[in-house]
Order: sequence, then C-alpha cells, then structure tokens
Amino acid sequence: MNNFISINSIYLRKINYLTQPDLASVCGVNRDFISALENNKKKHFEIEFFQKLSKHFEISIDDFINTDLSKGKNTSKHFVKEPETNYEKDIDSKTIEAYNKIISNYEELVLTKDKLLEERMIRISVLDKTIESLEKQLIMLETLLNQNGVNQQSPFLDKLQALIKIQNEIEQTVKKQQNANN
Repeated sequence: MNNFISINSIYLRKINYLTQPDLASVCGVNRDFISALENNKKKHFEIEFFQKLSKHFEISIDDFINTDLSKGKNTSKHFVKEPETNYEKDIDSKTIEAYNKIISNYEELVLTKDKLLEERMIRISVLDKTIESLEKQLIMLETLLNQNGVNQQSPFLDKLQALIKIQNEIEQTVKKQQNANN
C-alpha cells in the first residue's frame, strides 16, 4: 500500500517551522517515533497519533495518509497553524522587572557618560586657555629678551617651549579620546 505519511509529516512540519521534537510533542509521541515515521521505517500507527495530527493541522486523516499535500491544490498556507502562544501572558512579572532594571541601568550609564563628556570638555577648555596663556607669555618673554639683548637659546625658554609642546600633546590626546568615545 502506497501512502504519503512520511512526505506529509515532513512537509507539514517544515512549513510550520516545527522540529521533530515539536511535532512529537503535538502528537503525544517521542522524537524517535517522528524520525522513524519520516524515514519510512514506521509501518504501524495508533489511531490517536493520526487524530492529534489531523486536529492540530486541521486536515482529514484520509488526506494525510493518501494525498501528497506538498503537490496538491491546497497552498501551504492552508496547513500553516498560527502560533497559539500569547507572548504577553508568557512574560511574568520578574521578567518585566528585570527588563525595567536593565533600562534603568542603561539610562544611568548614558547620564554618567554625558557627565564625563561634559567634564572632559571643561578640561579641554581649561587646557586650551592654559596653552593660549603660555604662548602669550612665551611671546612676551621672547620680546623682552630681544629688547634686552639676551640670547634666545636660554634654558628657561627651552623649558617653556617644551612645556607648551607637552600641553599641545595632552590636548591632542584628549581630543582623540573624545572622538573615539563619540
């Protein structure tokens, strides 16, 4: 006797995105039973299996056994079951509480990041003003030294120029870090 039990089992399972264990659960059997059924190794069946399967997929037992559902006039949508899960009911209060805590922690992190960025901007502003002040002082010192005929290569000027260079490097590093964080 030629039947389509194996083909239809695979077809209905796949169009409904079910695994073998899922289908086994629907039909009240184990996964090995479904595997044997789909590999044409199962020849004897309990009527309850067909009743549960036909009820779940809303098809007749006769169609399941004797009709190749994958090639019939019916589209696959006819046999696709809508999920019966109501996700709102599945979410318990502990899950909602944990989700709200995650959101709260995220908001705190964003506020902390904003504060740190603001503080960093203030520090950059202070560094800019310090560098500007040092550069003005350097120009004034160079002018004074020129007026008094002092050698421009004095150790004091070298140290001041080195300090200005270090301040500029710090400012560039801070700006790079700021750009990396944004």
